[in-house]
Amino acid sequence: MKIKYNPTYAIDYLPIIEDLNPYLIYLVRSESKYGEAGILLQLNDNTFKILPRTYRISSIVGDTGRLQMKSFYYLIQELDKKYFGRVQSRTIKEEEFNSLFDDRLKPEDILDQYRSNSYWIDDFKDIKRKYGDANQYLDRHGEEFIKAQDILKDLIEATV
Repeated sequence: MKIKYNPTYAIDYLPIIEDLNPYLIYLVRSESKYGEAGILLQLNDNTFKILPRTYRISSIVGDTGRLQMKSFYYLIQELDKKYFGRVQSRTIKEEEFNSLFDDRLKPEDILDQYRSNSYWIDDFKDIKRKYGDANQYLDRHGEEFIKAQDILKDLIEATV
């Protein structure tokens, strides 16, 4: 079931997530060149909520998209702090991603098919590429992911 609230910036979802206090939080990313990412909340074994807005994790964005990507990054940071161990990530095929966020596919179907954590959020947060496996990000996630990290790094450094 989708939540009706659809904010421009991902960080604005934080109060809703806190109110729902999910059992697990899934950050789902499409394998498309745009790298759309969205949020799926598991409230209990059988109840899921889909947050309707998706955000591009790529360089194929304008100024608003850059700010949205930065906001998504900050949301990930907050979720990691507040829900440590309860945040997981999945990378799924573009068609399945679109079907999930268009309510044509149930969250359970995706989670049954994609059981393994993809760790894309950990890689995404490593904007300075300090992790030991940073040289594998291109192979794992593609060129647009790397470009998105560079954009994000520049945005964050410009505000510090």
